[in-house]
Amino acid sequence: MIICDGSGSVWDGTEKSRGMGWGAKLIQANEMTSIDFSGSASAGTNNVAEILAMLHPLWFLEQADAGLKEDGCQVHVVTD
Repeated sequence: MIICDGSGSVWDGTEKSRGMGWGAKLIQANEMTSIDFSGSASAGTNNVAEILAMLHPLWFLEQADAGLKEDGCQVHVVTD
């Protein structure tokens, strides 16, 4: 299960654009462990931050030796 949220501003292409940030928690039921993820960028929209909050743990699962089957796995995502 991935619980995630992101926050950003409206992109207007000027120096007034503000930063964005995201956070997520990956809960691995088979091991009963959790891993925290977070990140930020100097400029970006709310939509990008929300997507990165979900993708960050998915990238980890894909890159790590997470015991995934070759045909993938099911992931429940909880977000706003």
